[in-house]
Amino acid sequence: MIAALVFMALRPAQAADKISIGDFAQYQHVLRPGAAITVKNNTIMINGVIGPDDFYRFGNLAVANPKAQTIALTSLGGNAIAALKIGVLIHALQYATVADGICGSACVIIWAGGTSRTLRKNTSLLMHCIYHKDTKKCDPKAAEIVAKYFGEWDMPTASLNSLKAPADGRVPL
Repeated sequence: MIAALVFMALRPAQAADKISIGDFAQYQHVLRPGAAITVKNNTIMINGVIGPDDFYRFGNLAVANPKAQTIALTSLGGNAIAALKIGVLIHALQYATVADGICGSACVIIWAGGTSRTLRKNTSLLMHCIYHKDTKKCDPKAAEIVAKYFGEWDMPTASLNSLKAPADGRVPL
């Protein structure tokens, strides 16, 4: 199911000049809680837990702020599907990404989408396998999808090791 959802949301990358507010506006009144996504000095900032609808929040701000060039991230993680959609859009629009403080889990997926990636001093990137929301076990299909995009985005192959499930398939708490 994850593959189907990601496929529907991640059609072949649209050229940046073909993305419009109409792609996102229809969702702006029904969004579930998520990260604080704001703009300051041509930087889009994502702070907090990535929610399932943050792709639409992010898309609205990206379209409304065409001079933005950088995405600043501080997040412990969140929804992996939303993060992957945001990462794909960031990559298509050729934004730079900057992680500050802790950038964990879904945040790393977003950060990886940047065409240039920066870690501020004392920043930690934290990754783990992507787990299924119902079984709480590592989902190898989700890991394959993220690994595919990491490969396309030239992420170091060592970063993919954290996506693999432990031998027992459980996520340590």
